[in-house]
Amino acid sequence: MKHLLSKQQAGIILEPYFLKIQEAIESGFNDHLATINFHHSNGVYVTFNKTEKANHIHALIRARLKEAFKDCSEVKIGYINRVFGILINNSLFIRFKKINKDRSTSNISTKQTNNYKNQIEIPGIPAATTLLYAGYTPDATWTCLQNIYILCRLGDNIRWEIGLNGYVEQNIINFKPIGAVEEVTIQKRVKIKDNQIKKTGTK
Repeated sequence: MKHLLSKQQAGIILEPYFLKIQEAIESGFNDHLATINFHHSNGVYVTFNKTEKANHIHALIRARLKEAFKDCSEVKIGYINRVFGILINNSLFIRFKKINKDRSTSNISTKQTNNYKNQIEIPGIPAATTLLYAGYTPDATWTCLQNIYILCRLGDNIRWEIGLNGYVEQNIINFKPIGAVEEVTIQKRVKIKDNQIKKTGTK
């Protein structure tokens, strides 16, 4: 098995880009809310199911990332063998996903998605590259973000994670059945702009 970068090693490489990644994810999510708000304010009540929401947000995050990294020569951005992500210094590749509360990602199981989570070489991505996920966990109403993470997975285990909100940092987590995962205490939330949809009801 190839050598995977540790959390400390990856953190040194990622540190200059944490803010760009966080802002791209936050902005893509806010762009989604703004789209809904625009239609609602014009009397068109648009609804999305969870898959549609995730796909729409993903497209908006892609656009934000392309803008954020357009002048970074050490970062390649785009599709490699049908996988969208950013390749940093030919040592870290990050793809972007919605992250579930148990830190899993919702994927259609294919050979390539299984290879990715198992850190098996993806054609077009340098062989020694550590494969990562960056993503967000929305609240139950999909009107604010609870957490933003960068995760290093190996199969069904998480080797390490970095919480870009600044308050989630753990070393090794094994996935547990839903309901058995210890809840994370939320200390703050991403602020949604005043002109966007406000949260209604209680969780």
